[in-house]
Amino acid sequence: MINRLLGQFIEKRTFLHLLDSRIKIIFLFVFSLVILPGHNVDKLIFATLFIIFLLAIARIGLKRLYYAFRSFFLLYFFLLVMYLLFSRENLFQGILTIWKFILLIYASLLLTSTTTISELVKGIESL
Repeated sequence: MINRLLGQFIEKRTFLHLLDSRIKIIFLFVFSLVILPGHNVDKLIFATLFIIFLLAIARIGLKRLYYAFRSFFLLYFFLLVMYLLFSRENLFQGILTIWKFILLIYASLLLTSTTTISELVKGIESL
């Protein structure tokens, strides 16, 4: 059931669904470049609120968000354990890293839930 939920296009008539696939692909790329470097909490809070806003516009349900989080829970747990074992003084950075991964996964979920595979392929080919 999880495989069917993650990465599957959801047929809806929202602004994000009607947006050109190239814009969504470029957004994901730029979003990644903005949130990955550094450990600025204010930037992550703003990015989180922005993703929540976009998820609401796209009308992506909480069940799908839960499965996206749950699917990568072991990765988050592993990262946290590695920071606890080998870099306890940088634990806060580890928490921020996990936060960034969650944001990237939800941004990717936005892309795949609002864009068909054929639109994604066409968008990538035309970039």
